[in-house]
Amino acid sequence: MGYLMKTMRYATALLAGLSIAVLAIPATAAEAKASTKADPAAQLKQLFADSDEANLKRNPISALFRGDLRYADRFGDFITDAYFKAERDATKAELAKLKKINRAALNPTD
Repeated sequence: MGYLMKTMRYATALLAGLSIAVLAIPATAAEAKASTKADPAAQLKQLFADSDEANLKRNPISALFRGDLRYADRFGDFITDAYFKAERDATKAELAKLKKINRAALNPTD
């Protein structure tokens, strides 16, 4: 009985800790998004991350090659006019966002 009680206490403590961590995530994400607007390097990294995520959604086979199974239930559309329009539109939007980033404020690595 003692072992079971000890295990239950550990499980309760673990769940309480995870709950606190999960509740803190939205505030942290909001703070990170706010600081991204001011920092050109963070803006650039966010642009790259957003671009990569959108590309994986449009090209699920590329995600599979990287071991990302989130879009494994889709084959992808690589031949229609709608696909090429979506690719062109995404590229234009990303280039417009890229032009808004102050390149002079970036370090040589960025």
